[in-house]
Amino acid sequence: MYTGNDIIAQLVETENIKALKPLFNTQQVKDPAPFIINVAKTAKGILKLQIVRKEVADSMPERYFNRVSVLKSLKTFCILNNLCRKHCGLEKVKGPCSLVTKESKACVCAADETLEVYNARFQVAFE
Repeated sequence: MYTGNDIIAQLVETENIKALKPLFNTQQVKDPAPFIINVAKTAKGILKLQIVRKEVADSMPERYFNRVSVLKSLKTFCILNNLCRKHCGLEKVKGPCSLVTKESKACVCAADETLEVYNARFQVAFE
């Protein structure tokens, strides 16, 4: 195949190697695993969401290829369902999340909402 330029030839070669996966070509870097949103539990039993690479078993079918897109999707999901921003991995604070401190809403992270009620609400939102 004639490409007319060395850079384009290298790009075409890279794409062909990724698509055809030849046995003996070890020079190409593999694509990193995509990001997914995974469900887990804290030590107290609170359901939480976390961003991980695809090597972890799926909890949600979505796949994201950069951290910005997965954060945007996670933020939208948590806001629409009024989930704890601390337990969705959006805020790293020692005390309550911004739902409590800025918006004066009840949240599981401030013990204003019971664990059972939050987890049930989380399950409904997740499904």
